[in-house]
Amino acid sequence: MKQNKDNRNPMDKEEVWNKLETLGVKELKDKDFNALNNKQTTDMMKLSVSDSPEMRKVLEREKVEYSAKEGQLNFNGKLQIVDSPGEGAKIHLIPQRNEIKNDLGFSQQELDKLQKGELLHKKDVKGDERLYQLDKDTNNVLSVKSKDIKLPETIAGERLTEEQKENIRKGEVISLIVKAKVIRAGLDLTERGGLRVVDELGNRIERVQGREQTESEKKQQEKKPEIKFTDDEQRLKHIANNGLVGIKDIYPNNAPMRSQFFEKYNMANDVKQAHKIEKASGDLSPAEQNTQGKKMNADLNEISNALKSKASSALDSFSIGKERKQEENTGVKIGFGR
Repeated sequence: MKQNKDNRNPMDKEEVWNKLETLGVKELKDKDFNALNNKQTTDMMKLSVSDSPEMRKVLEREKVEYSAKEGQLNFNGKLQIVDSPGEGAKIHLIPQRNEIKNDLGFSQQELDKLQKGELLHKKDVKGDERLYQLDKDTNNVLSVKSKDIKLPETIAGERLTEEQKENIRKGEVISLIVKAKVIRAGLDLTERGGLRVVDELGNRIERVQGREQTESEKKQQEKKPEIKFTDDEQRLKHIANNGLVGIKDIYPNNAPMRSQFFEKYNMANDVKQAHKIEKASGDLSPAEQNTQGKKMNADLNEISNALKSKASSALDSFSIGKERKQEENTGVKIGFGR
């Protein structure tokens, strides 16, 4: 097997391939290669090892479902490169198990929490604080020492306080107000990079190679054609589907028409209240973001749901109006007979 000069990491692609040959990997996607180079887990893939009585016992002991064919044992799993003291980088195989292998002595209550996808925070046998989480793809329990968790200095351009970093390390989800929008950030050991950042609607805020997107990258992604609506029905459908996020697309360059639309469909007060909350959020200190920010986030979600409901109700009126117009034009009543 070809070794990297002076045992440096990351390894080159040829070396990764040499290490994967004995695991039956015939194709490696770029994102999986990048994951391996960054000491992160790959996506699920088909793996195989040489068939032998000993290897069958290992897989059965690990509760791994496999098939035997042409001298190979085939199963699904993920891969990760780990540093082994004195031996350099090695491929760590994470097989897909039929059930959780509870070799860490979790209680039933703790297992239930893991199976729900929640983070479990407890001390290990050495007394070190650890976080545990279940990878549902493989039924493998992931773990990391709290002190080893490396967090970015900023999230979405907002600098984290030491208190916020500590809360994340404890497994808590923090709320931040960024440019009048509420986002949540917390650990997720199943995510590449170990951190999950979402907006107020639960949509992921993507990270680029382990860092937050720069402003220029964000602006580049934001360059998209303006949504064109032909009538109010289309505008209402847009709000019914997107709530608060959708209102920015309603007459974005025509303030009088925009105001008239919201007044017409009884949304003006909701929009005004949302803008008031967004403005106030920009004045919060970092310490206040983790307390008042949560309340603002809940209020914005409530407003978003109210806008969706009002848009849906207005759409119902459109449907009734269409039916009546058709009855007037055709003389046929629309409905279902008994």
